[in-house]
Amino acid sequence: MYPYGWCDNGKPLNYSRVMRELADHEFNLVLMYVTSSSGRAFYRSNMVPVDEAFLSYFNDEDPPEIIIRKAHRNGLEVLFE
Repeated sequence: MYPYGWCDNGKPLNYSRVMRELADHEFNLVLMYVTSSSGRAFYRSNMVPVDEAFLSYFNDEDPPEIIIRKAHRNGLEVLFE
């Protein structure tokens, strides 16, 4: 999953639905990109530059944590790229 695909018209996607649909179609793994091609993080970090525009969609929530939690509820494994 490429994080900018996680938003629809400026609103985060319904991740519960997305993960359920992946599981329903017999996927068992979500490959999640956590940095952009320019090296900006899609999570809050003190080590690397952060993509603030992307994170602004999520208020105080952590996008990778959301994906991990909802993927695991649907029996999906999550790997980070």
